Amino acid sequence: MNRRAFVAGAAAAALAPISLASAQQNRALHQDGAEWFTNVEVNTHDGRTLRFYDDLLKGKVVLINFFVTAQVGGLR
Repeated sequence: MNRRAFVAGAAAAALAPISLASAQQNRALHQDGAEWFTNVEVNTHDGRTLRFYDDLLKGKVVLINFFVTAQVGGLR
């Protein structure tokens, strides 16, 4: 057995319990979008009224991106 195969196998064996525990934890999370997003009415730029979850998010893959900055210290 070569060294690369041994190291790869050892790493996979070491990470397997973490991976299995993470998968079980993810299954415990409720994945229904209605539980995560509110279904408020929103108005479009052309005056139509839509429901936020039912009309815009339901059945789609959504990526939510947050960008945070912080300034330490005072302004100079």
